[in-house]
Amino acid sequence: MLVNSGKLLSYEFWSHWDNTGTDNNTYVEPDLFIRFEEFDVIIEAKYGDYGGQYLKQWTQELTAYDNEYGKEEKPVIFIAVGGNMSMDIEEIKVRSRKHLIFKCNWLSLLIATNKYRSELKRISVPDMNISATLRLLDNIILAFNINGVYNIDWFNTMATEKNIINSSSIDNLKKYFTI
Repeated sequence: MLVNSGKLLSYEFWSHWDNTGTDNNTYVEPDLFIRFEEFDVIIEAKYGDYGGQYLKQWTQELTAYDNEYGKEEKPVIFIAVGGNMSMDIEEIKVRSRKHLIFKCNWLSLLIATNKYRSELKRISVPDMNISATLRLLDNIILAFNINGVYNIDWFNTMATEKNIINSSSIDNLKKYFTI
């Protein structure tokens, strides 16, 4: 996968692309199209994580992308978010060009968002950019929660400043339970 995107050039929700070579009657509409200096990104999103993504739609979107931008021969990354029955990377061929379909679910995006937030919180140097980014990440996490996607910390993974249960209490528990 490409690492350096270069500058963000543009993004557009629900672009209307030329339907030539597809089964669509009017236009082809990817959910999100992002242009960077080094590559383009197509994101097809489904509301839930239980079906809805399918090969024909991906093929039609990549065909329409080729209609619009194919002459540029710029790399394109296709991400299918939600609605995937498996998370395996798929390879499809459109007009003799191979494309990889990267799949993820909403929970994996939330986990990655939480991880990034935790990494930023560990930075001890005061920085207005970090502070602003943390506020944005908090809002993104809230949006996931509002839409029913939660990342629950289990007791054994929670970070604590000090021992919650003292060692003598744990020793007493060991007498009665296998710990």
